[in-house]
Amino acid sequence: MACFTEHAVVVNKLDNRTYVEEEIAEILTVWERPGRTYDIISQHTDVDIVTVTLDVADKGWVWGQQRVTSATENGTISDLSLDGFRLQYFPIRAN
Repeated sequence: MACFTEHAVVVNKLDNRTYVEEEIAEILTVWERPGRTYDIISQHTDVDIVTVTLDVADKGWVWGQQRVTSATENGTISDLSLDGFRLQYFPIRAN
């Protein structure tokens, strides 16, 4: 949570929900699972906006890609948006 400003907002465009304050910690906990990894496969930076596409893998098997956009303020995240998710029906072995 140290990487978020005190007034940060997380928007999940996939389920149309917005999270603030202590709710952010709860959603971050949901994303953490034993054996889950997120690897950056592309990144675009425009001043204080960063958009990344991540491979999502469980126990070494990539089963999806997630696009995340964040806005920063003095080096901390003020807004984080889950913009898209693509399920891979045929998982591939991560490197």
